[in-house]
Amino acid sequence: MRKTVLASCLLMAINGLSAQLLPWAKGNTYRSADNPLYWKNKKPYEGYWQQDVYYQIKADLNDVDETITGTLRLVYYNNSPHALSEAYFHLYQNAVQPGSLVDELYNKNKTPHIFGPYEKEKKGTEVFSVLVNGAAVDFNIDYTVLKTALD
Repeated sequence: MRKTVLASCLLMAINGLSAQLLPWAKGNTYRSADNPLYWKNKKPYEGYWQQDVYYQIKADLNDVDETITGTLRLVYYNNSPHALSEAYFHLYQNAVQPGSLVDELYNKNKTPHIFGPYEKEKKGTEVFSVLVNGAAVDFNIDYTVLKTALD
């Protein structure tokens, strides 16, 4: 099984920040007024909204160590009429380690399973830092969910 190791996770909670301030986001044409598939260009009813997220992932696969290291930049557009005070992210790889709910399920069902060297060390997705608008923020990881506060 491949092991996911995330060297750093950068979260930018941004409400309408232009691509001019984020040159790496210029390839994001989904939010364009010319895109007929973009939800804002075909609202099913007045007052409808949904959130927009843009990801930039840089990753390196090490076949010898069976690791993936990398960085993630995420631009989150809050299109809701409400201010957000926190954000949650799923860290699915953390579900497959000793003592996890998946391990418990396998044990209860008497399903044979083994863990690789990283899983044995309980190294799922490792997050070393979270930034919001360029500033480091505290975050908490509870098994497969990362929670961070937003300004």
